[in-house]
Order: sequence, then structure tokens, then C-alpha cells
Amino acid sequence: MEQYRKAIFRLSIIIFSLSLLILSGCGEDPLSSDGGGYDLDLVRIISNPVSPMPGEKTILSVRVGGYSSGPWPSYYWDVSAGSLLTNGEATAQWVVPEGTGEYEIRLSSSLESESEACSLNVSVRNYERLDTGRDFSVYPNLIGGEIFFVSPSDDISFVDSEYSSSNVMRFIGPGSSEGITSRTLGFRAGPNMGGDDFVFTDNGQDVIASMLTPYFFMTKLQRKNIAKFGLFGAGDEIVTDQYDETQRERCDQYNNPYPNEDASMVVMQKLEVGDNEDGTKDLFNISFWNETSGIPVRLTNSMITEPVVSGEDTLGWKDYYFENTKPVFTPDEEYIIYFCDSSGIFEPSMIPLNAGTPDPSGTLVFDIFSGMGIDIPENVILQWNPEGNTLAFIADVNGDNTLCFLDYNSGPLSSSSLNSRTTGITGALEFVWSPQNGEGGAVITETGVGLVTPGGQYTPVMDKELPTDMLCGVNFSPDGEKIGFRIGRMGSAWHEAFSALMVDSLGDGRPPTYVTKKYPWPSDGEISIDDFDFRWRRVVFDSDGSGLYGPVTIGESDPEGEGPNPSTATIEIVHSWK
Repeated sequence: MEQYRKAIFRLSIIIFSLSLLILSGCGEDPLSSDGGGYDLDLVRIISNPVSPMPGEKTILSVRVGGYSSGPWPSYYWDVSAGSLLTNGEATAQWVVPEGTGEYEIRLSSSLESESEACSLNVSVRNYERLDTGRDFSVYPNLIGGEIFFVSPSDDISFVDSEYSSSNVMRFIGPGSSEGITSRTLGFRAGPNMGGDDFVFTDNGQDVIASMLTPYFFMTKLQRKNIAKFGLFGAGDEIVTDQYDETQRERCDQYNNPYPNEDASMVVMQKLEVGDNEDGTKDLFNISFWNETSGIPVRLTNSMITEPVVSGEDTLGWKDYYFENTKPVFTPDEEYIIYFCDSSGIFEPSMIPLNAGTPDPSGTLVFDIFSGMGIDIPENVILQWNPEGNTLAFIADVNGDNTLCFLDYNSGPLSSSSLNSRTTGITGALEFVWSPQNGEGGAVITETGVGLVTPGGQYTPVMDKELPTDMLCGVNFSPDGEKIGFRIGRMGSAWHEAFSALMVDSLGDGRPPTYVTKKYPWPSDGEISIDDFDFRWRRVVFDSDGSGLYGPVTIGESDPEGEGPNPSTATIEIVHSWK
């Protein structure tokens, strides 16, 4: 007899091909006899596919560690529903039930006089790849029962060197979508050629977009204007129509649009190119538009001229340039908040709105970020909570990406109208508010995904298994009782790389479960949050929370099956539902 059967339980090629991910209720401490003749440790159960469809035949296997100087262990599988075609071995075939839901898989194993058990919850779901007719589809929004999404204008990858812009589209049916922001509005500068800033209005009727008008390959800074597009075919309107007939390599841009609830008012940033080609004399100001006047009005000044003094003598005058950016309306539409770096660091400022008319003379500038070490990045995402009294954002705080809050106190403008707070949650990458009264939300950090309270208390939902794992796209179900997100794993080899959607039912004590199968994932096809709004990767739940849509990066193997073929990498919206 073999003296020791070491690693007797690295049992099936399935185990290696799945890049072990599922968390289970298995014991972590091995059972060992006093004589040292055997050591049994059930690590976890694995289901292939990880989220089977109703009625599908599924392979169950277990990862086991240990050794034995005697017999092999015995195994007994048990399932809460469906039927087992095989049993008694380290692998089993399970025909899952015809009904969707979560089902428990249980395994007990015995070796000599010792036994151990573990379990796994498997989500049986329906799922499909939504054929939008586009190779790259992100930022799904479920509005009025219809799916709207963002796709590159030329249907090339977001990471392609020739990528220039995107459009909002409406999914019509298999293989077909309608362009929303590609409808021509007749800008003086030419037709709109797609954009990159898209804001869906709270009333679900319009999308506000910053569009290229038009795109010229040799232009270093493209001309951009703002427009309002009706999601359901009505209400298109030009917001800005900036056009300088002088041929320039750098053109003026309207960026960062933000509408009120019904898009009757829009605030935005206007970049007006200066005389210096390096951009050192560019002007960055806040502009305001309402549908009554139809003419954008500049509200700020991003250049001041001050004397150069030596002793009692004035030697001359010098121009100082700074930036005003990221304007938003307060939810009560009483003020405009924007950020200005005239002090060397972006600080919030507020402009009063009197019956929809801004009053720049009443602007109040705050000095609250510098004392806390808060430095907001230029691509900062600002999100109001459902109560409309707190802005969440991710900023650099003393060198760490940190989740921060800016509290808004309604009423007469004063030094206490805004108060900033840091949560202490560092390594933050994404955040979304809970839809239930805004008392906290979900955050993705460099280590995992978790829940956060307004006071900054962090409760982990799922930690990364590998440092290279990517968790992204987190969002809540409408009732706030579930969160969904996507996982991407590079793996140690190409066949271990995958991308899939997961859901966690909050408060049930169970770990998150897969709700799609694992799709091949070529990491070179993934859009970066450094270049794109992280909300573009966000999942969105159905109104009853039973299903969700999410953009999933999908790669196909090359004809020889030796690895992912980058030329076939796509980003597709996957729909999963019970």
C-alpha cells in the first residue's frame, strides 16, 4: 500500500478550470487523527456552471485537502431540490429544478472515524446576452420599461486608439437599437458626432449630452456643445451652439452638463480656449441655461488681474488663471454648487437661484476642503442621496482615494450651508446610494465590496480572493434589499479568466451568489474608470428586484482554444432574472 496518498483530493479538472471563487460554509480546520494517519479538510463545493439555468445538468465537485495512509474518504451529496444522477464520489451530476431560486447543496465526507460537512447555495436563474446589435454596450438604464445604454459611435472598442465618442441608444429588439443622441439637431458647427457626458433626467424623459459638433481628426481639442434629447422621441433641443468660424487646432467646449429634474434648466462648464496653445490661458467657467431664454449665461470668472508690487511701487499687472468646474443644482433648486481652485485646491462655491434666475453677485465661496486634505479630481462623480441633502464623491485625501460626503443645509445662504465629511474608507473606486432614504450606500474599494453608513462604518459584503480580481458596477435593487455587481478575474492562466454578475441579498447571512455563468474575460477589453464614468459599468435591477442587467466584458477563445482572441472581445449587456 502507498505510504501516504498526498493531495489525494485535487480531484477533478473542473476544479482547476473554475478558478475557485465560491464562498461556502465549509469548515476551514482539518480533522486529524491522534496517530497522524490521515488529515481531512473540505475546502469548498464548486458548481459548474456556477449559476445553472432551470433544468440544466450541472457538475458538482469539491475541493479537498489532506492525506491518508489508509482508505479514500467516502462522500454523500444532498440537494434541497432537483435530482442527483450520481452520488458517492467527489463529483456528482445534478439536474437542477425547473423553477428559479436559490438551492442548497450539502456534502458530507468521512475518513476513518472522522467526518466533515460543507454546503453551498446555488442561484438557479434565467440569463441571456442582450443582442443590442452593437459590439460594445455599457451603462444600461431601465426607464419606462425600456433599456437605454451607451455605445461607441463607430461601434469600436472603448480602448481602441481610434475611439472618439459614444451615443445613447434605445434597445428595440434582438439585433436592433435606435440612436437617441445621434439624431441631428442642426448645430451651426455641423452635425453632432457623439459625446461622452450623459445625464439622464430624474423625470425619465430626457438625456442631456455633451456632443462633438463635429469631430475633426487633426483637431487637438474638439468643439463640443450641449443638447437635450427626448428618450421617447420628443423634446430634442439645442442648449448651446458655440461656433467660432476661425479655424483652430483647439476649440471651445461645453462640458459636465447637469440638468434639473425636468431639464428646464442646465448648468455646465464652458472651456474657452486662450491664446496659448499649451492651455495656460484657457478659461474654465460655469454657464447656465434655461428653456425660457434659450441663451447660455456665464456665471463665473476664471481669470483675475492683480498688481505686481515691490515695496510701495506697482511694477505691473499679472493675470492669474484658475478653473471652475462640476456644477450641480441643489435638489430644492435653490442654489448651484460648483468647485473652484482659485486658492490652489478645488473648494465648493454656491450661487443663489431666485425663481430660476441665478444671482452671481450672491455667490458664497467656502474654504472647507483644504483643512481636511480633500482634493477632488477633475473626473469626480457627484451623487445626491435620495433625501437630497448629501453629495457623495471620491477624492484624494492625504494621498488616498477616500469616500467623502458634502452635506447641504437648505435655507438662507451662510457659512454653514455646506459641511464636508470624510468616511475613512480609503481605496474607494465606486459608490452608490441606497434608494431607501439615502442612509448609506455601497462602495467598491481596492479590497472588495461593502456597505457604508453615513457615519463611515464599513461592513464587508465580499472581499477579493485574488489581488487582481476586479469588482465593479455595484448598484441596489429598488427596494434596497439586494446589491448587484460584476466580478472579473484575470486568473493565473487564460482559461481561468472570467467575467460574471453576482447578487447579494442583504441581511440573510449568506455570501453573494453568481447569477450568470462565467464568461471568458480578456482584460485588455475592459474600460477604465480613469477614462470613463464608473457608472458606465453599473448594473441595474428590474423594478421588482427579481432580475438585473449588467455590462459584461466577454471574450471568445481563438480557433485553437489556446487563449482569448482580443479581436472578438466585446462588452455586452447580460440580463439575469428569476
